[in-house]
Amino acid sequence: MEGRRSGLCRLLLVILVSITLGAAAAFAGDSAGPYPETRAVLSSVFEGEVRARIGYDACSRQALSEGYPNIAYLFSSLSASEAIHADNFRRILSALGAEVAEPTPESVIISKTKINLKTACDRELEEIDRKYPSLLERMKPEGHAETVRFVTYAWEAEKQHRDLLEQILSGTGFFFSTLTRRIEGTPMAFLVCTTCGSTVAKRPTERCPICGGPAGDYTELKK
Repeated sequence: MEGRRSGLCRLLLVILVSITLGAAAAFAGDSAGPYPETRAVLSSVFEGEVRARIGYDACSRQALSEGYPNIAYLFSSLSASEAIHADNFRRILSALGAEVAEPTPESVIISKTKINLKTACDRELEEIDRKYPSLLERMKPEGHAETVRFVTYAWEAEKQHRDLLEQILSGTGFFFSTLTRRIEGTPMAFLVCTTCGSTVAKRPTERCPICGGPAGDYTELKK
């Protein structure tokens, strides 16, 4: 009888220890937050979009100082789009319980507008071909649909940015001065979708080509 009682006590002790360790593990997992890979990706793209906005603002000021108001307008429009992406990522991070801190401002190295256009286009191409596809693959297994959707929106908007930049970049060689005279003599308007950051030179007739929202969600940016 005494032996059975001792064995029962040992069994109860093992069960109690197992429950305690399990609860501790669960608590540790909760403290790390849900969707760890998704949160890491969001933090990365949030920081990237904030820095892109700062960089485009600086490029816009530089273009304006060189007498290229339309190119400055393009850069400021791209900045507005990046700001929408950053706001979307900040909102989702907060909903996931993550602390969101603005990246520490860094000194922005700006060159002449001709070089800035090439640098911006190269950056957009890198994000389109490598960065966004890689980040989407990292977080898709966790299945956080809202994050996948908004990161995809940003990816598609970056393709529009590249196309707008390339229209000007095609003339940044020997005939850059001739091209800029033509650009600066042409009326321009840029519109940004307030939902996804889609950036276009003409308002869609019905819906946003990226997020499917109504055309009324586009705001025409002022110079």
